[in-house]
Amino acid sequence: MKKFVLSVIAILGSFYFAQSQYKLNDYKYVIVEKQFHFQNEENEYQLNRLVKFQFRKYGFNAIVEGEPLPEDLKSNYCLALNSEVKSKGTLRTKAVITLTDCDNNVVFTSAEGVTKEKSYDRAYELAIRKAFESFEGIGYTYIPNERVTSQGSSAAEAAQNEKAQAEIAELKAEIAELKEEKKEQAPEITPVEEVEVVESTEEVAEESEKTEEALFYKAIVVDNGFELVPSKEDMESMQIYTTGMKDVYFIKGTSGVIYQKDGTWGREYMK
Repeated sequence: MKKFVLSVIAILGSFYFAQSQYKLNDYKYVIVEKQFHFQNEENEYQLNRLVKFQFRKYGFNAIVEGEPLPEDLKSNYCLALNSEVKSKGTLRTKAVITLTDCDNNVVFTSAEGVTKEKSYDRAYELAIRKAFESFEGIGYTYIPNERVTSQGSSAAEAAQNEKAQAEIAELKAEIAELKEEKKEQAPEITPVEEVEVVESTEEVAEESEKTEEALFYKAIVVDNGFELVPSKEDMESMQIYTTGMKDVYFIKGTSGVIYQKDGTWGREYMK
């Protein structure tokens, strides 16, 4: 009976290691935490470097968090397994190593490494080394698996799309903020009612003979009328005031009126 039980245990153990080997071979890298949960600072007691060394000892391409990543891992993070080292105990220090994929599924869990060493730094080191003994006989070798690479590509594309959407949203917010700032800084402009062209009769005719450039007046609104500013600098401006009739104006300082008839402005006065 004992022989039968031992045989079953041996068979199950062989099956477990075969499955572990098959799964582990799908992944190209192992990411090691730069600070374990039981440490007070990064790489305390040199344990994180120890874990990286142990993974490399068993054929894994291990990278500590914060170290430069290979190009294929940058574009496909699912090529890597994330390692976690858990340790606890007072009279006896225990350590377990767990490997999870990019979807946080557990791929491998080591046996528990146990030591009665009292010194903390030495106790953690011995417990971790004993936990790594679970990798002996697995014979890890990376073999690309389409299931992992395709999953990683989808995850990478999703991450890139999410990043692009976030950048677009941030850019839109910046543009809206700049528009608001520009609106606040813009000076207030009071509109001025202008009448573009006021033609005279005699003066314009005489002036047109001397130059090809036509004379025109710009009408600027003033109280009860307009100030007419000529296009020629050597000519004086004049002011006109409203009358009881539409489009008929008195001229300040001289006789006559300015009026509009059939869309044309003219001036009449006695001479």
